[in-house]
This record gives sequence, structure tokens and C-alpha cells, in this order.
Amino acid sequence: MRYLCVGLSVIASLIMISNIITFVRLLINLNKKSYIDKMFNHWNYKLCLLMMLIFLPIYIAVSIVYFTNRNINLTAINLMIIIAFFGCSVFVRAIIFNMRQMLSAIENKKNETIIALVNAEEAKDFYTRGHSLHVCLIILKFYERLPDDLRSKTSKTILEEAAILHDIGKIGITDTVLNKPGKLTEEEYDLIKKHPRYGATILKDTGYKNIADIIYNHHERIDGNGYYGVPDEKIPLESKMIAIADTFSALTTDRIYRLHKSIDEAIYVIQEEAGTQFDPQLVNIFCSIDQIELEDTEKELKLKLTR
Repeated sequence: MRYLCVGLSVIASLIMISNIITFVRLLINLNKKSYIDKMFNHWNYKLCLLMMLIFLPIYIAVSIVYFTNRNINLTAINLMIIIAFFGCSVFVRAIIFNMRQMLSAIENKKNETIIALVNAEEAKDFYTRGHSLHVCLIILKFYERLPDDLRSKTSKTILEEAAILHDIGKIGITDTVLNKPGKLTEEEYDLIKKHPRYGATILKDTGYKNIADIIYNHHERIDGNGYYGVPDEKIPLESKMIAIADTFSALTTDRIYRLHKSIDEAIYVIQEEAGTQFDPQLVNIFCSIDQIELEDTEKELKLKLTR
């Protein structure tokens, strides 16, 4: 009986330690997301984690008592308490599994929403079909090259979502302006310049509200001469990165008003704008991406568009 109680206590302790590690990882994962769904309130996670931290020393203490005190009177009640502790550990593990399933379902719904929004945007602007996806593919390569000090300031998920939705505000721009083959008038260009603000407005009351500011600033310049004149220090890192990837994608893609440039030509243009339009450090990082990798983003884009 003694060894059964000790065994159950040890197993329960190990399960609870595993539960604590899993819960901490879930919390970190939620913090990295650009959303925290209401059904997964942060305080609920912390309360559950606190309860586990309270139960863990109880499991360990019970194990030590039963193992070291051979004169203790083992009764059916003692065994029931241990079994209850063990059952609690297993129950918490079941809750974690259920939460993971629900989080996965929410993530799938979010992906479907992104696809719907991007399709709606690109349905208005045929010549940029696939542009948002291309920018996203480039951004992922860009993120991989970031040094640790910059990577710690952002996350792959936020960058990916902001890149794929950076032009969502074009839904609010008329088709005639978006698809005009010739030079835009001053009034038409002023209308085009509104799309980052439209995009931020569309997203601010949704699960993507954390990237609204990134969308708003993706056409800002570090010299302060961007669409809305936002100074360098107030432009998010993600916006600066998307500005470079956006420009590269636009330059290397055929448009109704011009043919595409080569990768070398596009990189040259971006290097020429370092220190005025683009952040010099980020330009150097972007230019460190192998040309083959950039070519791969184009191939991957074509493959996805033909599916």
C-alpha cells in the first residue's frame, strides 16, 4: 500500500510538472499571437497555473512523507486522497488537450478570414493578384535574417499576418483608380494614400487590432516624408520591414503601367533609398538574403496561384 501511494504521488508530480511546462508554453504562445481570444482569458490561465504550483509541492510532500515515515498509519482515506491528486493531474492534462484543440480551430478560422480578406482586396486590383502573398513570403525570409536583438522586438506570426494584410485598405479605393493604366492625378494619388488608414480602420475592432498600427505605417519613410509624415522613431519595426518587402515585390512584378525589373535592379533601387525611404540597417539585412531565396519566393507564389 505504501509503495502504491508513493508511486501515485511521484507519477502525479511528474504529470503536474509537465502540465506546468505546457501551460507556460501556451501563455508564451498566446503572447506572441496578434490576438488573445476572449474564451481564453489570460487570468484564467494564470489562475490555473497558480493552482498547479500549489498542488505540486503537496504531491512531493506526500511522496516524501510516505517514503520516509514507515510508521505512518495507511488507511483507505490516505489512498483516496492520493488517487484524487493523481486524478486531478490527469484532468488538467485533459483540459490542456481540449484548449489546444480549440486554439487550433480558432487559428484555422483566422486563416480562412485572412484568405477571404485578401481575395476581396485582390478582386478589385487584378494586376496585384498575389502581391500580398509575395510580400508575406519575402517577409518570412527577411525575418530569418534578423539579428537576435531585432528578432526579440517582433514575432514571426505578427509579421506574417501584417504582411499578408498590409494592403487590405485598398478595398476602400475605387477600381478605376486602382487599375488606371496611366499616371495618377494628384487627387487620385491622394486617394491611394488613404489605403493604409483604411486598412488600420478595418482591422482595429477585429482580432487583428494588434497589427493595425503596422498597416497604418507601412508607407512611412524614415526621413518623415511618407504618406502621413510619421517620424522615424514612431514607425514600427514591422512597418519598416514590410515597406522594403513591398517595394521589392512591386518592382519585380509586371504592372499595368510598366514591366518588372530584375532582382538585381530592384535591390539596387532599395539600396539607393537606404537612409531616406528605408532603414539602412534593415536594407543591409534584406540585401543579405541570397538571390536564389528571393527567386524561390516567386516560384512559390506562382505555384500557389496555380492551385
